[in-house]
Amino acid sequence: MSAAEVARCLEPQERFEALRAHHLRRSGGKLVDLAYPNAEALIPGVREALAATLADLEGRDLQYTPYGAATTARRFAAHALERTHRLGLKHTDVVLTPGAMAALSVVLAAVREEDGDEALLVSPCWLDGPAYAWQQGLRPVLAKVHPDTGRLDPRSIERALSPRTRVVMLAQPSNPTGVLYTRDELEELAARLSSMPRPPLLIADECHRDFVFAPETFLSPAEVYPRTAIVYSIGKRLRMQGQRLGYVAFAPALRDEGWATRAIRLCRSLGHATPTALMQRALPRLLELEPHIDLVSDRRALAADMLQHAGYALMPGKHTMFVYARTPRPAEDDFAFADDAARAGVLVMPSSLFHEPGCFRITVTPSEETLARGLALLARMRGRRAA
Repeated sequence: MSAAEVARCLEPQERFEALRAHHLRRSGGKLVDLAYPNAEALIPGVREALAATLADLEGRDLQYTPYGAATTARRFAAHALERTHRLGLKHTDVVLTPGAMAALSVVLAAVREEDGDEALLVSPCWLDGPAYAWQQGLRPVLAKVHPDTGRLDPRSIERALSPRTRVVMLAQPSNPTGVLYTRDELEELAARLSSMPRPPLLIADECHRDFVFAPETFLSPAEVYPRTAIVYSIGKRLRMQGQRLGYVAFAPALRDEGWATRAIRLCRSLGHATPTALMQRALPRLLELEPHIDLVSDRRALAADMLQHAGYALMPGKHTMFVYARTPRPAEDDFAFADDAARAGVLVMPSSLFHEPGCFRITVTPSEETLARGLALLARMRGRRAA
């Protein structure tokens, strides 16, 4: 692990946080935040589920639980996943963690064997993926998608793969672009990975799988590549990310290799522990709730239409709770654009955080009124630039 490389990976995020803090103070707290996917209202049923869980608590219900979570909680998570994926999963394949971030960190630590091992990340990718890889002793290697379509680029992946590749990280659908990879794309990737003398583990980041909109349907990479570990956020499903509830599920083909046992040991040795006892108790009720994807779909469509009408060029992705667009001028520094947007009163996330220059991402999770206000500010800003 290189502390300098970790710091380098974290620098864009820290730079953005400084920009955000500066403009938040400058605006007197009135900055419209379209950068982070923080909902302004609870999903119906969340408050009631948590309240009912609290009401049912007995004397020992908040005591220590096993690493990886109690058997009952793991069973509920496995059953819910099996209903959607049909992979033949058992509760022993599932390790609950304090959010998807902890799950990702644990899996990266599990695959690392010696100095020089590599992690291939399909990019643009989740902002802290490379930092997590460095932290766990893996050298991150980026494989860029097609710049115009956001689709997997077999030649880029081929160049990035090596005999030292221990793990491949892929978000399905993609965060930040919103692209949903097709069966043909995933099968081509699976065939290439399977042909390697030592096929790597594939981490399928499925944190946004609930936000795939009709007429397309979600396809898990685990359905086409058996050496897959699924990382998921139950908190993100219900837009209550701050409660940090997630898991990693190892496909049945990995069962004899002991990945789940290794992950549970790492939960302890890395200090990631396990979700709180309260969230484990609440899990059955939370899994019964729906994420209200129609509302997210409608707002995403509205945001995409307004940005396009204002003259922004959107990337082709149509899913997730985000919209991904190019900055108005192709050679423009995306941080400069984000700074200009913040001066205009709206916070957007520059794409350098996702290891790609020249774009920005907005979320559609705020209230309808807040989203409309932020979009109007971006449209007005585009009009000034066009003038």
